[in-house]
Amino acid sequence: MIALLALFIALGGTSYAVTALPKNSVGTQQLKKNAVTGVKVKNGSLSSADFVAGTLLKGDTGATGATGATGATGAAGAQGETGAAGAQYSSVAGDSQTNPIESNAVSIASGTVCLDQAGKFAMFARFDTTLIANMCTNSVPLLFLSVDGTVLAKSAREFLDSGMTVDGFVLFGKMNVAQLAGNHTARVMAGCSNGSAPLTTPVHYNVASLTITAQ
Repeated sequence: MIALLALFIALGGTSYAVTALPKNSVGTQQLKKNAVTGVKVKNGSLSSADFVAGTLLKGDTGATGATGATGATGAAGAQGETGAAGAQYSSVAGDSQTNPIESNAVSIASGTVCLDQAGKFAMFARFDTTLIANMCTNSVPLLFLSVDGTVLAKSAREFLDSGMTVDGFVLFGKMNVAQLAGNHTARVMAGCSNGSAPLTTPVHYNVASLTITAQ
């Protein structure tokens, strides 16, 4: 009788221990290997940090997002250093009378100038000439510069229609259109202010200098 009672108490105590474990009393050591399965894990309770790196598969790359708004314009940069002065060119090949190249104007001197780089330029000419009287009718005689048939801006100068000889006559003008590198034909031209053809052509010219300089 006593033996049966002891057996009953022992079985009852063991049953109590299994069904009523103290809080926080089960740890890693109390769990059998492979004891926890997927059905025992609450859905959505695990994060990527719970898995060994590299064991989770990556999904496909998502579509490219929309382009963001343009940012504000940045502040202006500092001004660069001033560039070196442009090269100067000076050359004249030929000094002979040529046929007119401007409308109703005549050439009194010509030369070939060479530009070693493209760009706009200015031309300076100094020469000696005899201006024959009565060159123009009802207008004022003009001398001006041209390059490849184009008149240089602000190069025209008036002179007296009296047949005087001028030493060191100076003309200066600017080419407002960029020119290509290479050889160009420069001319000292004579014409009339009303556009009519000169009745006479200045003679005894002597080109002392013909200079092209970059603007």
